[in-house]
Amino acid sequence: MRFTRLCSLVLFASLFAACGESDPADVSTDGGSLPSEADEAREAAFLDSSGAVTGTAFVDGSGEARAVLRLATRLGEVELGESGVGLGPRAVLALVATRAGDDGREGTADDLRFRRLSELDAVPYIGPRSWALLLARAEAEGLVAKLDPCGRGAPRDGLAGLPGDVVDAAPDVRRVVATDRLEVWARAGSAPSADQLEAFRARSCDAFQFDLDTLEREPDEPALVVMPIRVVVLDDAAYGRATGAPGTYGVTFGATASEGDAFVVPVGALRDLAELDDTLAHELAHVFQFRLAPFDAEIPWYFMEGTAIALGSTFGKARHGYATGFVTGWMRTATGEDARLTFRRYGLEDLTQNLSEVGHDQAVSGFFVEFLRAKLVTPAGTGVPQIQARLMETMEAVSAGESLAAAFAQHTGGASLSAAQEAFIGHLDATVGDWSRRAEGTIFSE
Repeated sequence: MRFTRLCSLVLFASLFAACGESDPADVSTDGGSLPSEADEAREAAFLDSSGAVTGTAFVDGSGEARAVLRLATRLGEVELGESGVGLGPRAVLALVATRAGDDGREGTADDLRFRRLSELDAVPYIGPRSWALLLARAEAEGLVAKLDPCGRGAPRDGLAGLPGDVVDAAPDVRRVVATDRLEVWARAGSAPSADQLEAFRARSCDAFQFDLDTLEREPDEPALVVMPIRVVVLDDAAYGRATGAPGTYGVTFGATASEGDAFVVPVGALRDLAELDDTLAHELAHVFQFRLAPFDAEIPWYFMEGTAIALGSTFGKARHGYATGFVTGWMRTATGEDARLTFRRYGLEDLTQNLSEVGHDQAVSGFFVEFLRAKLVTPAGTGVPQIQARLMETMEAVSAGESLAAAFAQHTGGASLSAAQEAFIGHLDATVGDWSRRAEGTIFSE
């Protein structure tokens, strides 16, 4: 968001005779001098060219970054100022003005929530000094460890066990790499090497952070911390026995009254990193869905799988420069009738009969979600920004008892679900044989 004139705000107005003409170092509230901001130039930056905080390994997604961004977003001007965090008046004015948006008032629709370090770094007078002060406050409050999505604490014991199907298929499965937030399990006799499992844990962590940010969630939400994220790596034979889906890349089990959730991948999936990254973000999306929208009887499969497909494809493309060919393989030749079939067969019940039908309906569902993001015309304009987050909110509302049509309209700028389906069907029929036009603006374009 573009920074606008500081004069639009009235807070600290008494400190500035002409909207910032005075030097804050010369201003006093108690007869003394406030700490100087002279070393924090208007254009000072705390990020280096790689996007890390200068002199550190702190990047977007780290506990340090999340904690600082939360404080910068949530603290009031008094808490941010000299009696709290310690920022000087210029930095406070600039920070509050930026997050207040164009209308200059906080608590309105155009407010900015800082989600990336580059957004905070772009605020005038927010530089290395401000970063250090905000980080010190975050550490003092214990926010850094609390907001590290993949955890920094010791593994937790005494929690619900793994899904029974997994334990039955691999009785010797054990926890091999773990923190309080993320666990990797593998079989005792056929586990990959320690280095492979650590690399797998790191990729799982990256995928979890991607989903967390794309879905606009907080890492300390109760539903997300009640249990650690559990990823199970099984040999291909045990994977087939546990999931009943040999030959697939991953399956997620939801929690029950006596068992915890987990997602399972075959060891063969570790060989193709592009497919693996896609799978990790996809299956973790289901973990979010099961935890945040547990009452899913009225949530259609085409939204649950479509959101997961879109997240996996987007993460994969971000990591490797291309989306895996799964969706495009189906969608190059699809027509409107394919969409009608998916909306019927992949609705409130999964009526697919084999993996080919599952593949068809998942591909159509994922492309539908991307159509909503890039092309759907709504009362608010063309395309629904952050569609995965909006659909997650829709699922939560439906899980809480709201109707699907009403929840969809509320979270997509007033769009009608039935009209969106018809628009998608029409788009497919109008672009038969023209992949470039069909995929334009989506993550599947080439």
